[in-house]
Amino acid sequence: MQAVQGSIYRFAGFSLDPGAGLLRNGEREIMLRPKSLELLTFLVRNSGRVISKDELLSSVWYDRIVTEDSLTQCVHDIRRALADDEQKLVRTVPRRGYLFPSEALEGQMHGPASLETAASGDAGRPSIAVLPFNNMSADPSQEFFSDGITEDITTALCKLKGFFVIARNTMFTYKEKPVDVRAVGRELGVRYLLEGSVRKAGDRIRVTAQLIDAASGSHLWGDRYDRKLDDIFAIQDEITTSVVGRIGPELFAAEHARARRKPPENLDSWECTLRALFLTSRLSEEDSGEALALLDRAIGTDPANAHALGLKAWTLIWRTAQGWHDRDRAIEEAASLTARALDADETEPWAWMGQGIADVLLRRPGPATAAFAHAVDLNPNFAMAHGMLGLAHAFAGEADRAIAFIDQASRLSPREVFHGAFAQQYAFAHFAAGSYALSLECAKKAHQLRPGHAYPLLIAAACAGHLGEAESATSLLAALTSVAPAISTDWVEANAPYVRAEDRARLIAGLVCAGFA
Repeated sequence: MQAVQGSIYRFAGFSLDPGAGLLRNGEREIMLRPKSLELLTFLVRNSGRVISKDELLSSVWYDRIVTEDSLTQCVHDIRRALADDEQKLVRTVPRRGYLFPSEALEGQMHGPASLETAASGDAGRPSIAVLPFNNMSADPSQEFFSDGITEDITTALCKLKGFFVIARNTMFTYKEKPVDVRAVGRELGVRYLLEGSVRKAGDRIRVTAQLIDAASGSHLWGDRYDRKLDDIFAIQDEITTSVVGRIGPELFAAEHARARRKPPENLDSWECTLRALFLTSRLSEEDSGEALALLDRAIGTDPANAHALGLKAWTLIWRTAQGWHDRDRAIEEAASLTARALDADETEPWAWMGQGIADVLLRRPGPATAAFAHAVDLNPNFAMAHGMLGLAHAFAGEADRAIAFIDQASRLSPREVFHGAFAQQYAFAHFAAGSYALSLECAKKAHQLRPGHAYPLLIAAACAGHLGEAESATSLLAALTSVAPAISTDWVEANAPYVRAEDRARLIAGLVCAGFA
């Protein structure tokens, strides 16, 4: 595999070309064992950072079990090759690891060299690169389709906030070349790679895609898309949307797993936000409370973290809707948070999500739908934004439009971290339509997926009451009063987000039919 132009490092009279696997002193090639060269490359690309022995072993030897003797021997080989007896280049930092000093590097790094410093290991934003999709068809004219898929997916991934995406021009240098995903990951300094292929047969086309952990080479996600070739550009758009919608949650899940392995005190603002997102997605009182604490830390570390500010606003209002937070205080704080988020970055979808959910609570359907629609415009692959837009339409009494948006959310992201929310959104929408049997089914599913809060049980009990299912209604009411002992018809009238009085009246009537006093 050829090196990408620009990925040559120069220091102390030496030049290191990771792509070609060469170390030179002037014109003379210096022989190093492959692992020693790989170790030197990792140290140079992470110059200025002390790297622990554990990180070096896991990054250079991957999933192989080796002792520290292997590391020590490679360090010895490198120092001998560099005539570095005084440890001016490869320094031992007692009880911490090894350091290659950044001041030893000559000139400004560019291309993949600078990307590695920003994206490798635990430094910088998590990063992904899209390898050119292979055209597996006998028809070379399909090359434009595989290139278009690659370019569109790369562009769409750039909308995933917090992720660094390698530019398409860099990635197309790998086109039609055999690649080792782990070697590409090391060369570009990325954590994740997306690769795929396109195959045409008759009037049908098949696209496969898979997400890979660049360090281990393990597959995190894969899928296949079979479509009829009636409108190739529409197919290209559809597949791009499907791929990005599905890998977004996989990337966040992988980053969450990575963050969980770090001590809490070492988490940066991004990692605190990521953990908070997963805790909030569990939709429970305890987890969302922990999420707020993490978001406070994220905002304290980075006051301009628009994602954290918007997510905190969203979480506060969501907790208020469950009766777990003081309503007036939450609304006031959420307004301040969303204003700060939008000042920091008005292109952050979560800033608009925080604003939209506050408008839902306040029964302001116009501003709510506008805010969620703006979040969708900013990231058309953001499944939860589609779902919340559907929710806002449901509370406005526009059931058909609500269901269409929630359908899109479910199609975009079957494994969405907030997946349990989709069932509840469907329950609200079907209730708005007067489809009590469907609403009951969805509310029960929402309760099963995310037990511990009131609305799935409230909607389910009301629907069972309307349907005359006495035994089910009694059971659901008992569960509801256990979760929310203080709930009353007055509370429902005052707090249920349905905008139309007749919808709130139907909700209360259903609860009364179920036996609610």
